[in-house]
Amino acid sequence: MPGAEIIGGTQAADAIQRAGILARAQGIFAETAPRWAMSAGSILLDGAVNYAAVALLAGDVITNLNTVVTTGGVALTLSKLGVYDKLGNRLALSADQGAAWQATGMMTAAMLAPYAVLTSDLYYFAVVSKGGVLPTMLRNAVSGVTAALSVIGSKPPPLSAQAGQTDLPATGTIVAGSATAFGVWIGAS
Repeated sequence: MPGAEIIGGTQAADAIQRAGILARAQGIFAETAPRWAMSAGSILLDGAVNYAAVALLAGDVITNLNTVVTTGGVALTLSKLGVYDKLGNRLALSADQGAAWQATGMMTAAMLAPYAVLTSDLYYFAVVSKGGVLPTMLRNAVSGVTAALSVIGSKPPPLSAQAGQTDLPATGTIVAGSATAFGVWIGAS
């Protein structure tokens, strides 16, 4: 059967390429992890910003960030998505999504202003929510503790969390070892 042979990582490379084609066909050009690989949901923690690493290329223009709400929130007072560089500088921000995130499904949040990526590098997509009962978001199974173990030396961590925030901060604190961090699925379009 064609393609049945596995030579090195060929099958894995093909799966990654296919996932990328599927995401682009659906309008997503960058995501924190392949959406098809996500299998869990976690309720957001009040005022905790969750950061998830993503690779962006020079020339990418982020008009929207997308996420999936698996259980809607109740009486939300603030819910936003944003883009940060690897040093924690906020580059783009959505308007409040509180009303939308009281429903379930794929949510698209327009950036207040589209962000044009100048340099190919590692960036972070971020999410924060506040209010009564917070929404449950589609995420991967990796927690902050597990993600911290994958950090090599002083390199930027794949996940981070920053507690006690009332909004997405202008400058985020992105550090390894954030035990409350989890990888919320966020995709750019």
